[in-house]
Amino acid sequence: MKMISIAAWSALLFAGTAFAQTDDHPGRFYVGLLVGQSELDRPSSDIAGDIDDHDVAYTALVGFRFGRFYALELGYSDLGDFPADFSSGDRGTTSLRNFVVNNVVIWPVSEHVHLKALAGMNYFELSGSLTRASSGTTTSFSDRSGSYNWGLGVDVPINEHLELGLDLTWYRTLDFGFDLIPDEFTLVYQADATVIQLGARYRF
Repeated sequence: MKMISIAAWSALLFAGTAFAQTDDHPGRFYVGLLVGQSELDRPSSDIAGDIDDHDVAYTALVGFRFGRFYALELGYSDLGDFPADFSSGDRGTTSLRNFVVNNVVIWPVSEHVHLKALAGMNYFELSGSLTRASSGTTTSFSDRSGSYNWGLGVDVPINEHLELGLDLTWYRTLDFGFDLIPDEFTLVYQADATVIQLGARYRF
């Protein structure tokens, strides 16, 4: 399913490249699609098992370019699903989704290389489940909270409408506690996330 999504995203990117071949001047609004890899930076734990902290991440965004050096972006990110197989036989899954608002400062180094830095806030949902090997029962959990993020990137304008880019974003701090089994098992999440993505932005 993820390979199909990546293929669809690539097809859309190439279609956008062809559509962007025009001589009219772009407006201030733009849209973007990004795909890459996310990593959860969880603190060390005494719980043994096979814990996967990596997954494919997707971001869709809209933005407004106020001028040559500043833009504001609103976006939705799917940071992925992170399974864990514990030595006890229990299995857990964690999922992260968020909405972001980013201030973007742009430094046009040259006509075809733009460096940028971003800082923003995000509202995210952490959800997941824990299946107990001993009983076969599954406990689900979810919660929402706010956090902050910052990042760096480089964009390569292809023409006046289309630019390709690489974004590296850090999300701090994702902090939750779930009392999954009262007086027996409390699950505490105190994780950061790092996301690196390739993408395209198209100005109308």
